[in-house]
Amino acid sequence: MSDLLNKYVWLPVQKEFKKLIVWLVSSNSDIRYSIGTGASNTYPLGITLTLMSDSVDQEITIDVDVRYRDEQWIVVSNICLEEDILIAKGPSLSVKYLSAESLIEWFDRFKEFLIANFEVIEFRISKPANVNLDLEREMNRAMSDALFEHVWFPVQIEFKKLISLVAPSNSDIGYGISTYTNVLYPLEILLIFTGYRATDRVSVNITVQYRDGRYIIEANICTDGTTIAESASFSIAVEGLSAESLSEWIDDFGKFLTTNLETIKFRISKPN
Repeated sequence: MSDLLNKYVWLPVQKEFKKLIVWLVSSNSDIRYSIGTGASNTYPLGITLTLMSDSVDQEITIDVDVRYRDEQWIVVSNICLEEDILIAKGPSLSVKYLSAESLIEWFDRFKEFLIANFEVIEFRISKPANVNLDLEREMNRAMSDALFEHVWFPVQIEFKKLISLVAPSNSDIGYGISTYTNVLYPLEILLIFTGYRATDRVSVNITVQYRDGRYIIEANICTDGTTIAESASFSIAVEGLSAESLSEWIDDFGKFLTTNLETIKFRISKPN
């Protein structure tokens, strides 16, 4: 992913998705969500926000895809019901060379597109008005500002650094980053590396649990379900989330990734 795509599409789109989640996941809602990021030879960047509801039998997806085809950079966006039923077609961009100006202009139109379709999204995913939910259950669903600012965002930046180290230009490695939330896990972030000619698939997992009045944050690295390394030495369990405890944890997490870099590269590398 080029610096331009990272700075003017990946980061701002995910911030807009977070705003949309906050607006939708209100105190009278049972909405769940996932944010997925991926890349392949065909798609240098793909971002998908999926919104789900326990009491409504449908999903809403908001997609942003970047393609490079016929010597043109193409950015498209849309809102779909159940993945393949188009609700609204968003702004697109087709240029020979990417520039900050063209991407900023596209993103401004994308923000307007989300605002214009907010009520449609809310209506499609909203629960029936007479459903009551347990307050603690609801609080556990929504990602707190502390988790977003001090875990979600810095973890994805660390993942981005790791991707640049593991997936060099002479590699056939693809990757995907996904974010989830549910009752048991207020936050889960998963980075998956896959190689077309490698036998192993490596995943780096962050989970935040809320259990017995405490937040528990753990990390591990797995291959095909087998744990390679885990963060037992720096997992934390705290009653209240604070910038100090979380920034210390993210520092340790960065060191954890660096320590296990060669293991990850070995597991995912293609045969000589």
